[in-house]
Amino acid sequence: MLAFARKLHRRIIQEEGNYTDDGHERWPVCRVGLTSNTGMRDFNRAILEYFSHPDRHRGTTAEFGYRALDSVLSAETELLIVDDLHFLKWRNKSGIEVSNHFKYIANEFPVTLLMVGVGLENRGLFSEGASYEDAVLARTGRRTARLGMEPFDIKTEEGRRGWRDTLLAIEERVILADKYPGVIADGLSDYLFARSTGHIGSL
Repeated sequence: MLAFARKLHRRIIQEEGNYTDDGHERWPVCRVGLTSNTGMRDFNRAILEYFSHPDRHRGTTAEFGYRALDSVLSAETELLIVDDLHFLKWRNKSGIEVSNHFKYIANEFPVTLLMVGVGLENRGLFSEGASYEDAVLARTGRRTARLGMEPFDIKTEEGRRGWRDTLLAIEERVILADKYPGVIADGLSDYLFARSTGHIGSL
């Protein structure tokens, strides 16, 4: 997801420039991470924090929402990534508020929402259920195109190549003493696969 976001950001900047026609700094991608107690105000504030908005410390939920929309419009953001969706407590008040807020964002923000989480189906995101909370979850699920991430499989050449490419991407970003090309992708490939069984979350 981060690699995709980086490529998209760089491509749009290359094509359209660092600044919008109105002179604002262009930020094609915004990423917000959730925690277990994220409410609607926290979510809007996290967007403002991403953009380093000067009024990100004080305001009501609605004010933060308007400022978040203004930031997205000013920076001509095209992709809003909501990461760690599995941390959201879907069936408590703040979880329902944030889920409803996704509908508002989908309607009012000119962005594509990319929501990332682990085990979302098991948490009821895509089931109808019988309660109001379940209906809210189902509505979010119905508006979402699901893209799964199966565990890596090293039984085929394509699978081994995908595993190695992932390890190389990690290797580029991790800081190690005496690092050299292939320290992770070659030297630890078998060990990491055995420990994670090819699951990205465990990796």
